[in-house]
Amino acid sequence: MKSRTGLRWLVPFLAAAPLAFAATAQAQKTELLVYTALETDQIKAYEDAFTKAHPNIGIKWVRDSTGVITAKLLAEKANPQADLVVGVSASSLAVFENEGMLQPYAPKGLDKVSAKYRDPKNPPAWVGMDVYGAAICF
Repeated sequence: MKSRTGLRWLVPFLAAAPLAFAATAQAQKTELLVYTALETDQIKAYEDAFTKAHPNIGIKWVRDSTGVITAKLLAEKANPQADLVVGVSASSLAVFENEGMLQPYAPKGLDKVSAKYRDPKNPPAWVGMDVYGAAICF
């Protein structure tokens, strides 16, 4: 019978490994992928406010025209990549809704958003309009 004393070092290593991986995972910053058709100067205000409220979450912006963002989202329908879409046209939102691509969500403070600036369903599939008429969908 073969001695197992040579493997004794492996037991403490295996016991400590999950702790090491957990510490590494917590040290990494969560990152959201956001598709937007907003102008570059508009993005900064959104990012600054979000980062102030959520300092452990980073944002990776993918900025393009509404048409390109809409086509990209339709192409990714079976395998969505974006966590959030900000600043696309209301007509794009209608397309996404018809395709069953919007996930209803009632954000905190929804009661403060005028009914004309949100999906009438409860919970809404999209909320908000900026001064340029670009919708924010969750």
